[in-house]
Amino acid sequence: MVKIFYDWYITIFEGLYSSEGMYSTFSKYNDLFSTFLSNDIFKNIVAAIVSAGMGICLIYFLLDMSDKATAQNFTFEYIMRSFLKLSIAFFLMTHCMELIKLMVEIGTELAGNIQTENVGSDFFQNPDNVEAFKNGLTFISLKDGIGYAIKGLLPYVVIFLCNIITIFIAISRVVELTIRAVFAPIGVSDCFVEGSRSNGIRYLKKIAALALQFALMVMITVCIGLLMSAVVGEDSIAAMTDAFEAGFSMGNAFHGGPYFKKDQCIAFLDALFASDHYWTCLALAFTKIGLLIKSINVSNDIIGV
Repeated sequence: MVKIFYDWYITIFEGLYSSEGMYSTFSKYNDLFSTFLSNDIFKNIVAAIVSAGMGICLIYFLLDMSDKATAQNFTFEYIMRSFLKLSIAFFLMTHCMELIKLMVEIGTELAGNIQTENVGSDFFQNPDNVEAFKNGLTFISLKDGIGYAIKGLLPYVVIFLCNIITIFIAISRVVELTIRAVFAPIGVSDCFVEGSRSNGIRYLKKIAALALQFALMVMITVCIGLLMSAVVGEDSIAAMTDAFEAGFSMGNAFHGGPYFKKDQCIAFLDALFASDHYWTCLALAFTKIGLLIKSINVSNDIIGV
């Protein structure tokens, strides 16, 4: 009975204690961003938009100069500052792709550094461990199996929903990054009002926030894993996987292949559902969903958009 739900328990374990799934999903779609920008169609579109952006930038420059032409503070110093802003705007328009790629690379590198501090485990990344766990569950009685299936239903649904949301955010982020990158030459053309708080700089900061979102999503997952470990026990993850390794057998289970012993499987499932802290862990899973949805808002606040 319990054997057919083995993938539930693996999904719950990785969703609550590991950031590997989050990092892998975002990395997969993050790599598509460079692929999009390397496409010849996008390159031709960007080249046309750069020309349009320069024309719009010149219009902004002339409007700014004409607005100040009759003012008392229209001095040689102001003219030089305006030409300096024009030069910066032209530089940003012609090099915005390199700048955006650098932002994304920094965000990806930061996410990778956070991932190395992952409190979870890649235990089930090994196919032999998955097979041994699946076979080991065969030894658990029908009565206990029904109980574990009932316990696992709600956490699995929550983690499954969380994974769907993660994929949606990862895809929408890449699409928005690509669109913003393609139209960046127009977006950064207005650098003449309020200096560093201009619309052009704000546009680049929005892209920086999207680049940072990758690292922020991984950080949220790591923090939830730390909280889960604090609730269940600091050594809970190591205890679960160590118990498996201690009970590993190369002998045949009912359907052949390696297996973990019954006691180890029961110990793992009991720790997985946090015993007396079942509802607390479930609340943390819901909290993770809420934070993932709000991640772009938090990223915007960090960048100062």
